[in-house]
Amino acid sequence: MRVPSLEELIACNEAVREPDEVSPSAEDDDLDRVARALERARVESDPLDIAAALAFELTSAQGFHEGNKRTAALIARWFIRANTDLEPDRIIKPDDPEFGDLLIAAARGEDVRVEIRGLFQDRAADPEPRNPLDALTAEAQDLGLYDE
Repeated sequence: MRVPSLEELIACNEAVREPDEVSPSAEDDDLDRVARALERARVESDPLDIAAALAFELTSAQGFHEGNKRTAALIARWFIRANTDLEPDRIIKPDDPEFGDLLIAAARGEDVRVEIRGLFQDRAADPEPRNPLDALTAEAQDLGLYDE
């Protein structure tokens, strides 16, 4: 399984920071915290559990001066894409308030690792989302109102 390196995590964090979020000193980042978070996430074996652990551990470690939650979300999405057949948008939706609330809780020190894992597993287990127009089209075809 492809797990990000510490250098990749640092590059990701630098990419998600806004220009006004750059710390005046690299010493503001606690890379030991980031490295320990990465190691804690590696103990899982299921790819979705590792993605959930990455999201939780990186957020709760608060090892970067800024951008911890954004880094955690981006790394979790990258990990899902690199190590599963699932589309990351299915697990972590764009502008995902439920996942965002869990990351905020993790940043506040709450242990929400089980909730993040459950959210990822539930979303993976849900059937692929269907286009709502498919049902309408099928119904119109049954009524003889629409031909393919």
